[in-house]
Order: sequence, then C-alpha cells, then structure tokens
Amino acid sequence: MITVYQATGSTVTPLADGKLYEYLSGNAVGVIMGCQITSLGGLQIQVSAGWIIILGRMIEIQQETITVTPSTSGEVDGRLILHLDVSIDEAPGVWITQAQTPLPALTQEDINGSGTIYEMPMATYQVDQLQVTGLQTVFPIALGPIPHRYLATYDLDGWTASSSEDQGNGYPYTQTITVTPLNPNAPPVTENSEFEPYISCDPTGVAETDNALRDALAIIANGNSTSGAGTITTIVQEQPTVDVPVIWTLKTEVQ
Repeated sequence: MITVYQATGSTVTPLADGKLYEYLSGNAVGVIMGCQITSLGGLQIQVSAGWIIILGRMIEIQQETITVTPSTSGEVDGRLILHLDVSIDEAPGVWITQAQTPLPALTQEDINGSGTIYEMPMATYQVDQLQVTGLQTVFPIALGPIPHRYLATYDLDGWTASSSEDQGNGYPYTQTITVTPLNPNAPPVTENSEFEPYISCDPTGVAETDNALRDALAIIANGNSTSGAGTITTIVQEQPTVDVPVIWTLKTEVQ
C-alpha cells in the first residue's frame, strides 16, 4: 500500500509529521529560541517563552514558574528536564525536576521509531531543603542561530564625529542606534551578533523620498557597522541627508 500524506483528504499523523521534520532538521534536538532559565529565589525557577524541537516534534513553551524538588537531606545535585512522551495524547510534554547525587541517566529513545520517551536536560543546579544555587543552563541549541530582522532608525541630526582612528581610516561620522526587533520573540542583539550581508528600507511610495532613502542606504551599507548590547554602531564616509529607517538582519546565539 502507498500512503501520500500531502494529498486532498489525507490526514497527516503526528508520527509522519515528526519523521518529516526530523529528516529536514537533521535530527535536531534543542532550543530554537527563547527558553531562558532564571532563579527567582528559594526553590523557584522560571522558564521564559520559546520554542524547542525534539526529533521533529515542535514544542511551544509558555513562560512558567516552576517549584523544584527539594533535597531531603543536605545539598544535592538538581536538574530540570523537559520530559516528552509521545504515547500520551494529553500533555505529552511536562517539566520534571530531580534532586539526587548522582543524577539519574536520561531516557532518550527514538520517538519516531520504536520508542516513545525523550528527556532533554534544560538546567542543572545545587538544591537543599530551602533554595536553588549555582543555576546553569545546559540545553542544546538546535539548528544554530536564526536570522531576525531589527529596525534601526538613523537620525539626520544624530551623526557625530567618529574617533580619530576611524577618521584617519576615512570614516569621519558615526552614530549608535538602539535597535527594535520586528519579531517580539527575537533574541536581543549582543556584541557577538552576526550581520547578514544585506540591509533594506521600506519604500514610502514617493519617488523623491525613496531616491533619497536609497542614497542614504547605500552610504550606510558602504560604512562599517558593529553590534553591541541592543545597539548597532555605524561609521560612514559621508553623512546621509535624511532620516533612514534601516532594517538589519542579524543572527544571535541563544544563551
């Protein structure tokens, strides 16, 4: 028998969908975006919103506060894991916290084959009866950093004299811009963010204005730009003559 899933009237099963995305993602397991883990004091930790992929199974994470399992005697090792059981129809993914030394082995089965359970470690820590200390994120990163678009508006009056070194290299003007992510789930820009080799600017529909924006965009593209904590700093050879709302595309590793 031949089954074509992408056909009119066909039903794509979770297993078939999972097999497809497992193949397309290269057997990826890990966080795609978000899922930052922080300590709230006492026995509480918080996981921020994000997305995870486990062998083709996409998992959306809503921000959640978790009370971890305390130690029954003294300080022991602790761990937060995402426990996925694809044999369960309702709530197949749950958070599990562990408290023991040594920590137990993880169950990581072929959930698109003969197995049903996959446990992904998210964080490790030390825990006693009252509090969590030494919290560290240990989740793997899936698929590498994903490009996101950020808006940086260069003000006409915001250009200032660059450093003497930059001026000596032929770039006499500089401006530092606080960027705004166009996707609210995009990670914040850091000094380690990687620039994609293209920038853009939305047209206004007015020919004279669009021509001026294209000229300004070319000036910025021919300059040098570096990223910082939520910022982009650009040095240019000449000042643009208009405000320029530039859309940059950058990739940032999820920490």
